[in-house]
Amino acid sequence: MKFTSGTSVKQRTIKHPVTIKGIGFRTGQAVTMSISPADADSGIQFVQNNLDVKNNVTARWHSVIDTEISSSEGIGSGINVSSIQHLMAALYDCGIDNAVVELNAPEPPIMDGSAQPFIELIEKTGTQTQTASRKVIWLQRPIEIRNGKQYAILTPAEIPRITTEIEFPDTTIGSQTFSVELINDAIRKNIANARTFRFEEELPQLRDKGLALGCSENNTVIIKRDPTANTKGLRYQDEYVRHITLDCLGDLALIGVPLLAHLYVRRPDPLFISKIIQHLFKKREAWAYIPIEELGMIAGYHDSPHTNDCSNKTGWNTLIYG
Repeated sequence: MKFTSGTSVKQRTIKHPVTIKGIGFRTGQAVTMSISPADADSGIQFVQNNLDVKNNVTARWHSVIDTEISSSEGIGSGINVSSIQHLMAALYDCGIDNAVVELNAPEPPIMDGSAQPFIELIEKTGTQTQTASRKVIWLQRPIEIRNGKQYAILTPAEIPRITTEIEFPDTTIGSQTFSVELINDAIRKNIANARTFRFEEELPQLRDKGLALGCSENNTVIIKRDPTANTKGLRYQDEYVRHITLDCLGDLALIGVPLLAHLYVRRPDPLFISKIIQHLFKKREAWAYIPIEELGMIAGYHDSPHTNDCSNKTGWNTLIYG
């Protein structure tokens, strides 16, 4: 077990309310989204203010109700907030444990198709430390699930990491693998700026289902039949697998606390990530849920809490976010 000094052991929320506007990826509707401070231990709360009755849902793995095109969350009263991975990944990267996300639509704005605009938004206001202790899930034995050529394996690790392997045979993507540690500024250097992608030929079918109505080249890498067209404007040569890794991080953020483990996943999709998280919580004997300061004592390290926030340009000298 490795535990670095300087790890923030207290929960954090956003310092001041911030607002951003754009369009929804699924619906194409104009979206205004505000992120406001929230009480300790309240998690990330989504609120839809365009409904007759104000509804809210906590962003947790057990709230996922639809994964046809991306993670969605909902409760029985009818609220259904979709396409949240990019925002959840940004909140994770910025060390936000608690916040209220208020929307006038059923999804956050897609912005440029990455998590970077949300990180920049939070950077402008910063974060504030709360009195409650952060907790962590410390994985102590491997768990895995398999479905044909798909598999996801969680193994104990000194540093949180995601390794993603994707395969799109007979396309210009082919096979790609990417691995990133979830510490320091590795998230924003390696995956935060990677954009979502769709194949041009699948868009008519999606739109017939009322999906991807806001998809355009302004927010999506649209993969065309002409291979030469697909290399133009890529932010990374392997932007596709980097973005899938970003989505996996957003899905893992639905656990609600950092997971001290290495996720290796082949051919991931939101439903499969949801299943490995469900399997994790069924295997209660495989992990411990403890305050971060206790993890430090168990590991034999002495930590020195600090108050880095998302406006700190030097990054995160921490084991677990923040």
